[in-house]
Amino acid sequence: MDNKPFQADIDNVKLILQEYSKDLQDISKGNDDIIAALNVLTEKVSQYAEKQQQPNAVTVRTDTRPIEAIFQKGLDNLKLAVDGQPKSVVRKFQILLFPEQDAKLFYKIVFGRFFLLLTIMLALYYSYRFGVQYSHVQQQVRLQELRNDHIYKAWYYFYNKQNGKTRKLMDSAYARSIR
Repeated sequence: MDNKPFQADIDNVKLILQEYSKDLQDISKGNDDIIAALNVLTEKVSQYAEKQQQPNAVTVRTDTRPIEAIFQKGLDNLKLAVDGQPKSVVRKFQILLFPEQDAKLFYKIVFGRFFLLLTIMLALYYSYRFGVQYSHVQQQVRLQELRNDHIYKAWYYFYNKQNGKTRKLMDSAYARSIR
């Protein structure tokens, strides 16, 4: 069973998965950067709040859950946009003398077919030549048989119409032609 068409599909799926993996890594890195920036900002806000604190200070709490929810919604939208975009798949046609992978199987298939086709072509060629030669020989045999038949008919006709002396002369000529 030939797995080359399935191999091409598997290679295409691997390419697409690698692209998605790279995109998800980029998104994850972006998330990490945003969280780090958010933590820095939270720390700065905390430091500022401490500076502004008075004796009967009001405690400032920073609730980042709404901001995180907004960021998460934006990331989800970004993921959907990336998933929705068509990916360009490049199909290439190659004639390989030296295959990229699995050379033994490649040459086994290619040269196996090549020698099979070469054998079939030679068999057809010599069969054709034999057929033409056989037909030519049979045509020559038929022509010779027609000539000989014509000569035999003339000989017997002439032989039957002659007298005894001419018949003896014809018999001796026939006997000499056989040797």
